[in-house]
Amino acid sequence: EIISKSFRNIPLKYIVWFLSRTAMVDFRLLREIIESHKNQLASQSLRDEPIGYIGEFLFWVSKIDEEIVLEVIEKNKDEISESFEKASINEVKEFLSWINLIRTNLAKKVTESLKSNLYKAISKLFESDSINGIGWFLSAIGEVNAEMALEIVEMHKSDMSKLIEDASINELSEFLSGIKLVSLPVLQKMLEIHKDKIVSKSFNEAPVMYIGRFLLSIAESGDIGPKIIETHREEIISKSFEKISLRDAGWYICGILAIDFKVALKVIEKHRERISNLLKESSLKDIEWLLSSIGGVNIKFKSIFVRKFKDIIIEKFGSVEAMPKELAEVVRNCPQKSPSSPAASC
Repeated sequence: EIISKSFRNIPLKYIVWFLSRTAMVDFRLLREIIESHKNQLASQSLRDEPIGYIGEFLFWVSKIDEEIVLEVIEKNKDEISESFEKASINEVKEFLSWINLIRTNLAKKVTESLKSNLYKAISKLFESDSINGIGWFLSAIGEVNAEMALEIVEMHKSDMSKLIEDASINELSEFLSGIKLVSLPVLQKMLEIHKDKIVSKSFNEAPVMYIGRFLLSIAESGDIGPKIIETHREEIISKSFEKISLRDAGWYICGILAIDFKVALKVIEKHRERISNLLKESSLKDIEWLLSSIGGVNIKFKSIFVRKFKDIIIEKFGSVEAMPKELAEVVRNCPQKSPSSPAASC
């Protein structure tokens, strides 16, 4: 009886609700329903339907029959365009969130089919949203269609340049980190176009954690990282470590270390006393996180760090035997410095 029900003249939000609830209860039943109503679903009119519901509808149908998705889009191109025109920025983001859940190859075809609509949406976004809102949009598209995201970056050079110029290091780190997670080519294109603007950003007012995250986001992208370190070297080494946590310091050290080993060494030497106090004040969990993070960037630097703060680390854990196996091994392999060998290392 459920399978025989018609979807004609039912608002899309109720169809979406029905499909989603059916999937949660019995996925085989969802398959039977969609296969039984394939032609009806493919002919479903999307006139005046909110773009968020359209995205969710396409997602649930795609779980069973991908052909229907492209057929629905082809038959409703004008209606979907109208929905995009009426949609708020958040509704467009909701649509993309659903499309990103579809299998990548199909999601790419969907974004290609709706390219002009998405380009108009991003143009509106540049008029009213923050750099992080635009970063989310670029990441969402880049995750399924890197070529389209690259085109958007190229098309909106001047808009993006203004946003980067006005953004804080906090905002820029979130923006670049988000893009890096889903598409390294898009990040590299962004850095290539806006290199001078990014290199010239001041670190004066930025929290150390965000500087670290910012540096990590650009560390694997050509010469921009070394250029930033070269430009801001003294400022980076002398950045205050007062009123920060051990994790803040960890982000900062790792960001610098990912680009310049020697400058990272100078930072821990410059702030040795403060780092010692942070280690004494912090939990074992935070200390383990710090050492694991540093080791993830450069294992040799981790050994040097452990040697410099060996006594405090042993004191915090109570004994070498109480340490995690990997850390205990590093500590055992770190000889004490002697007067005749001030540069002894692990």
